Amino acid sequence: AEPSGRLLPTPHVVDPADGMLVNWNNKPWPAANNSDAWFGGPIHRVVELKARLQQAATDHTLDFAGLDDVVADVGRIDPCGTSARWLKAPLLAALAASPQAALPGHRLARALLADWSGLQVEDARRQTHLAPAALLWEAWMRRLRQALLVPVLGDDADAGGPNILVRLLQRRLGAVPASHLALHGARWDEVGVLWAPLLDDTLEAAVAELQQTFGPAPSAWRVPRPTTALVHPLLGELGKLWVANRATYGFKAQLSPRGTRLRSVFGPGQSGTLGCDAPGAPQPDRHFLDLLPLYANFDHKPELFLSHREVPTPPEESP
Repeated sequence: AEPSGRLLPTPHVVDPADGMLVNWNNKPWPAANNSDAWFGGPIHRVVELKARLQQAATDHTLDFAGLDDVVADVGRIDPCGTSARWLKAPLLAALAASPQAALPGHRLARALLADWSGLQVEDARRQTHLAPAALLWEAWMRRLRQALLVPVLGDDADAGGPNILVRLLQRRLGAVPASHLALHGARWDEVGVLWAPLLDDTLEAAVAELQQTFGPAPSAWRVPRPTTALVHPLLGELGKLWVANRATYGFKAQLSPRGTRLRSVFGPGQSGTLGCDAPGAPQPDRHFLDLLPLYANFDHKPELFLSHREVPTPPEESP
């Protein structure tokens, strides 16, 4: 719809039906239009977070302390989510029906992916290397994006690549109507590729790449997890973290008749300040890095909850 030019009230909900509100820099409300970028489509980290919360609530295995484990669990996906949630089962079925299903590369790939959880690592806190199946999946998806999206979108293919690829592959596998693929005015059925051979060829190329780089057996496909260096322009490097889906500011709250419980965590440098006790030598205060161990381990600290009657009145400013 065209913009109305009016200021609309902020959407809100009272007592949500599923008992929770989950947000992670995603769409502001369900009715907001999807975009082609990763933050507006089905692949999004908030989808993974909510799915895990809902499953834990259904299984009656979720308590407030366990929310830290849910957050760490979501940290195991790639930055925008995991396309394997939507695509692994139908693609494996398509591969099994392929005339090339008996080829060694096919059999190796299907066996490796069949037992894969769809996650980059199995333990976000301690695992030091990426899962071999995750390396294969990404190499395969990268080739599919190159073959299917780049000819149509060119340099824009990376902006929404995962979500557009999911829609396109689901359409090819009969799960999405063609009208859902009217993106950028492109006619996706005219991309000019033969569908079944494309799956076979890109998979074989992905397997060959990994075997040539690391060795024939997936157990030799060992790639260290990437790290993020925390570098301050004045203080230099302050530490390192595993690359993972992390909240810059993580906040969780449990509201119940028995009381309210809050826990939160800040990224390093956001919970403290720099002081200059000596000229030209800025020093961080004690809170500048004190949350780093918690933040690195996907943990949170207790948060005080004050009613409006308990909030202290700030002193008057000096003239």
